Amino acid sequence: MENNKYESLGKIFGLFVAEIINACIIEESKIIVSSNIGSINYNNISNSAKLLSDNINNLNDVELPFTKWISSCPLLYPFCYFDNFPIIRNYIISCCGGDILSESLFRKDTSMMNLLDGIAIRNKKKKTKFSASKDNIAKTTKLINESNLDLEKIVNGSEDDAKSELLNIFESISPNSLKRFRERAELSNGILEILPVSEELF
Repeated sequence: MENNKYESLGKIFGLFVAEIINACIIEESKIIVSSNIGSINYNNISNSAKLLSDNINNLNDVELPFTKWISSCPLLYPFCYFDNFPIIRNYIISCCGGDILSESLFRKDTSMMNLLDGIAIRNKKKKTKFSASKDNIAKTTKLINESNLDLEKIVNGSEDDAKSELLNIFESISPNSLKRFRERAELSNGILEILPVSEELF
């Protein structure tokens, strides 16, 4: 999830399905020893289904019964839109013996991925602009405390680390605003607090 927090919900669900199938290939290929199986990549899928595509290709048509059974589950079809990796789609169809209710399930416009992307867009909240002005600093601090951010990085980390954390909930952060904020920010018992300051800082 961390590697795909800016991706569409449909893509994330597709990667979940790819990871299930890939995990089955990895574990079952360890049990079914065959000289025909090429080099299997044991890494987890991060942000692309390419690893699964490569692992399927390296099976060299060696049959993995459990993986085949999992891959033929019709509940997975609506989340299997892998347009850039036709080898995955073809592998799933072959696991079903070609007995697919409808190949339209593999098209993005008719799959669950399209619906999930639409839900994600409609429910996407517009990020607010980061502000350390006298009138807005309390609201900014409240938003940060209510979010699951690394407060240590925000207060004491590098400028890049602080920005990286804050961009999870704010649209943009100017260097001057961040500097003013950090001049007043203090961590107290895991809570971010703002120290009082003289007017000239504003």
